[in-house]
Amino acid sequence: MSGNKLIPMILILSILLSGCGTASTEQNEAASVLLSEADTNEPEYEIISTPYGNLANNAKNVWDLCIFDGSLYIGAGDYDVNISPANAYRYDLTDERFYTCGAIPDEQIDRFCVIKGSLYIPGCDPTGDWSKGNYYLLENGVFKTYRNIPYAVHCFDITEYDGKLFAATGLTEANESFPVSVSTDGGISFVSVKAERKSENHTFNRRVYKLFKHEDELYALNGSDLYRYDGDCFVFEASWQNRLVGGYPFYTQIAESAYFNGRTYFTTGYLFHFEDAKNLQYTVFENAIVTDLAVYGERLYVLCAKPLDNGNYLICLTVSDDGSNFKTIKAIEYGLPALSFALNDNELYLGIGDVGQSNIELKGNILKTEVLE
Repeated sequence: MSGNKLIPMILILSILLSGCGTASTEQNEAASVLLSEADTNEPEYEIISTPYGNLANNAKNVWDLCIFDGSLYIGAGDYDVNISPANAYRYDLTDERFYTCGAIPDEQIDRFCVIKGSLYIPGCDPTGDWSKGNYYLLENGVFKTYRNIPYAVHCFDITEYDGKLFAATGLTEANESFPVSVSTDGGISFVSVKAERKSENHTFNRRVYKLFKHEDELYALNGSDLYRYDGDCFVFEASWQNRLVGGYPFYTQIAESAYFNGRTYFTTGYLFHFEDAKNLQYTVFENAIVTDLAVYGERLYVLCAKPLDNGNYLICLTVSDDGSNFKTIKAIEYGLPALSFALNDNELYLGIGDVGQSNIELKGNILKTEVLE
């Protein structure tokens, strides 16, 4: 399945922020984080080669890592040029072996979503026709395909809100519906959700890449416009035009998000956050791209990669107890950035990848190391 998969213009026209000062989103000044250099005295990393190593170029990329029920699940594939991962794999953390866990009729495993104790994969680019979209649910150790999201050429995100399952989708150019579907029966069936246009002649962007659960609200990001679900339909809440910018050409605009300490955080390559949806702010990580983030326990972890003069990257895992002040707890120099990470107690797994053409042989590696605080 092809179609126009170009990064939205708001991301292409990204602002190059640096750590040698501050930048602003309208009236808001950005916080700035300095990164620590790699410590050669710390334990070295182990390289874990994934079963996706034979795929071409960007299809090797470890787009996401998720620890679930004692195993590490790995995202791979390339929906931009239609290279399917074919199967899902898990890495057993006890016996340190890979196991297949079901066929995935999709061009890319872009993210994993844990919802009420179950593991989902949104169907980023199903290999079937365009009449319905997919999601995949882990059942008895195998991902089962559910093909029931109407007109969803893509499913980029899936989440639960108010007892309902919501899917962020991508629609064909001929479809003028709002690209979110909802299930009230636990994912057995979906219907399109209505939305109020922000003006009489407004046309919806045909994709919603991310759904945000913020406090007691559910938001959908449609292009640069944010919509809030009112229990019946999505209503226009705020425009992030000229504020939302990209620092890395992620296929799906927003790599990850998390709710922490009263704020919703997300990364486009830059780290953004908001408490009030009308007041979007960001944090600068010293000339680095922010690739992933997650909440473990009561701390926010942010992964970033800083290009070095020698062509390598300084991969840094940072942590914050308040969402404002960050410190580096792990720094590794490597030939490519890490696009994803997962923590298992003090064990850190880093998923390597990049959308460029350099060091292709390193793509798809997982670095296993320790975090010592």
